[in-house]
Amino acid sequence: MSCTEKVRDWIIENGLISRGDQVTAAVSGGPDSMAMLSILSDLSAGLGFALSAAYLDHRIRKGTQRERRIVERWCMRLGIPLVTGERDVPALAKRRKTGLEEGAREARYGFLERFARPDSGGHRSLVALGHNRDDQVETVLHHIIRGTGIRGIAGMPVRRGAFIRPVMCCTGDELKGHCRTQGIGYAIDRSNSDLTYLRNRIRHRLLPALRKDFNPAVDDAVIRLAGNARGGLAALAEGIGNLVPFTDADGSVTLDAARARDLSSYRLYLLVDSILRDRFGIYQDIGRTHFDAVAKLIRTGRSGRRMTLPHGIRVALEHGSVRFEPPSDPTGPEPPPDGIVLPGDGKFDLPGWKMTVSVKTLRRPDRPSARASGMEASLAGVSFPVRVRPRRDGDRLVPFGMKGTKKLSDVMIDAKIPLHNRGAIPVFEDRRGIIWVPGLVTAERTRITGTSRKVTVFLLSENG
Repeated sequence: MSCTEKVRDWIIENGLISRGDQVTAAVSGGPDSMAMLSILSDLSAGLGFALSAAYLDHRIRKGTQRERRIVERWCMRLGIPLVTGERDVPALAKRRKTGLEEGAREARYGFLERFARPDSGGHRSLVALGHNRDDQVETVLHHIIRGTGIRGIAGMPVRRGAFIRPVMCCTGDELKGHCRTQGIGYAIDRSNSDLTYLRNRIRHRLLPALRKDFNPAVDDAVIRLAGNARGGLAALAEGIGNLVPFTDADGSVTLDAARARDLSSYRLYLLVDSILRDRFGIYQDIGRTHFDAVAKLIRTGRSGRRMTLPHGIRVALEHGSVRFEPPSDPTGPEPPPDGIVLPGDGKFDLPGWKMTVSVKTLRRPDRPSARASGMEASLAGVSFPVRVRPRRDGDRLVPFGMKGTKKLSDVMIDAKIPLHNRGAIPVFEDRRGIIWVPGLVTAERTRITGTSRKVTVFLLSENG
């Protein structure tokens, strides 16, 4: 059976591509991706999908211009649209303090994700990756050597969201043979022979030794092991999805803490893992220590406790729920940690809160009180400058009508303000401390009395 026939059967068996889908082939110029591009081109008409290609220059080594020309020439011959890009991976890896391999992977997926949309107007926009059967064997062994769980033994999935692996049914030799018979030129990455990389030592040392001295069919054995692990993983994960509700409007996921606590340790791990993968698209950098920390938070944490995972995912326990929050939007303004200073009367923007505050001082109070609503407060005894800032741990005040101090966090808990919303509420303070938290509390010392000489009126309005 030819590679093209094997790939066609593999695509149909695994439901990788449907009619009307847009498929972007990630092409590096190497034999695997060049063969994949050719095979997908041959299959596109029969399977009814549109095909394009994408090439990224990682700027790691010299000679990439040749690889780029090979890709451009073959795409032109096949009539396939090509999108190219460049990323300075060495600079990225230095900035992130990671290795070149990890930096290259991050840059590559960042580039390809623009073409990946699992559901786009009834048709999917998919990205085809050129991993072959040998890559799967090496990946499983790599995971075992480094220490892994059942998901690591399962190896690379055939599909992950909008990313598919259509040639993982073929070996590297089969794909090179396809290139030879079709007259397809390709480039060889010299770094694939560099034995300083563990994966290359697995490919050039470990696997040949296993085939020679232990089992000539060890590749088949590892593939069966990965398949069995995937089957076991699917059985263990059965019903886990029912515990995960729809994603909230702000991109967060909220779970019932009691139901999560009832799960066994491994099923709880699968639950957290499925949230990170399926809802946030995170497949890397989350290790056992992170999962253990989340499990401990869920099982023994108190309401109000929170933690942050890699990639900026925040996990909070609040009022019987476990909330997974996406990273803060880096494009949106955040409240400055030191706040914004209001020198006196006037109108001031509060960009971190997307609000404007008007300040006006009145010389004759109309009646004793300390009036405050959600967006307005009339306060006595205010001394300028007034600072508007985010809440801080340890914030305290004497609330209106009370004699003793109270933690602001307790005020928010009493008001049932969700933990993820508390940072979005501005805190107004003068040199003596907190005077007003909009919608929640004013300080007792700002009470308007018959002896008050002036009242400061604060009026908040939302921008846009």
